[in-house]
Amino acid sequence: MGSTALTQRRIRNLPGARASSTNAAGLRLVWPLMVLLCFGATARAASTDDLWETANKAYQAGKFEEAKSDYLQLLYARSYSPSIFYNLGNAWWKLGQRGRAVLNYRRALILDPTSADAEANLRFALQQTGQDPPSELSEALNRYADFYPWIDTVALWIAIFGIVIWWGARGRVRDFVQVVVLLAGITFILSFGLTLWIGRGDKDPQGAIILPGSVDLKIGPARSARIAETVGEGQQVAILKERGEWIECRSQAGVVGWIQNSAAERIIP
Repeated sequence: MGSTALTQRRIRNLPGARASSTNAAGLRLVWPLMVLLCFGATARAASTDDLWETANKAYQAGKFEEAKSDYLQLLYARSYSPSIFYNLGNAWWKLGQRGRAVLNYRRALILDPTSADAEANLRFALQQTGQDPPSELSEALNRYADFYPWIDTVALWIAIFGIVIWWGARGRVRDFVQVVVLLAGITFILSFGLTLWIGRGDKDPQGAIILPGSVDLKIGPARSARIAETVGEGQQVAILKERGEWIECRSQAGVVGWIQNSAAERIIP
């Protein structure tokens, strides 16, 4: 199980809580609303804490169906945290839903890329579903993919300003600026290459996980269509487009085909 500490949002002071004597009438109208808002937020936080504890106790008691339902209620209430996704993945695994376990471990790692527990469970789940876990380097490159465009931009501007300074510099300053420009250029090329190769990595909105035991990729959006490839439970695919109850996707092997939309769920909803 993951950590049982659920961080709650603090209630900040509302603007306009301080009023002058000329604002007394407005304050009399506003303060009941402020009290209701604060009371509602406090009650919601307490309710979320209670549900979190109830879910964890159900899991520890072996009541995995109840625990799963409680974790899902927390997500429906928009109480997102890596611990909830991690524990929900464990509950799904105990219920034999390995694809959904993989899905939630990946969501936990998106919120907390440093979670060693989620990383270990994901790698174990991938092995159990017949997949070769990616290397640690590949996983790290994918998880931090959203930083590459920022690195591209910073390196490019450093190189541009460095060239301008280098043009008018002399002596050791010119040599130093030349080294800086060279390093910025190399950094830009490497980062830009990673951006083209990896894209948005784990945060790619097209990424989805196959949920059932196995799914046939059809060459067309019809049950009678010929099978192009069979994709196993827990494998990741890229959703290309949707048409009614069908979605066109690309498998990890690069095969493009159609599956029913109930067979996969996006990693990022």
